[in-house]
Amino acid sequence: MRSVDGQPSTDFHFPNASGRWSTAWLGDTPILVTTPIDWTWQVVHGRFAEQFTSCGGCYGLSLQRPEGPPAPLVLDASAGMVQVISQRRAPFVLAWGRTCLGLHNTVCSYALWQVALTDETKRVVAIADQAAPIAVAPDFTRLAIGTPHGIFIKPLR
Repeated sequence: MRSVDGQPSTDFHFPNASGRWSTAWLGDTPILVTTPIDWTWQVVHGRFAEQFTSCGGCYGLSLQRPEGPPAPLVLDASAGMVQVISQRRAPFVLAWGRTCLGLHNTVCSYALWQVALTDETKRVVAIADQAAPIAVAPDFTRLAIGTPHGIFIKPLR
């Protein structure tokens, strides 16, 4: 593969990737961010059952380094349906996790997870009734969350 300017590119291989993925950077090393867990459901017709995959790779969160072993889960399925929000050169990844109660996702809440790329520590930095647009300050110390009621600023550690 060649870069846009025609120069050779550096290849990074992620042999064990599964699910949906995006890329984050830790210094000069790309980190593959995946949501490897499928959500499946089963329909039973008398003696027969069919299993369907509703979302291929939408639960859980793993961080994998190039040529590394299979990545363990940083966030398991209990974090809910995960939507990764990569930040340019940030030392962390942000991801909205949606968890629902009741039939047909009637009562849902969203938690914004911050996962450190260095040691894979995780914490919830915001909770909302819907996934909201976010922006991280250039020095990665503050988070702006946009809502219909205003923009809220939260410190990041």
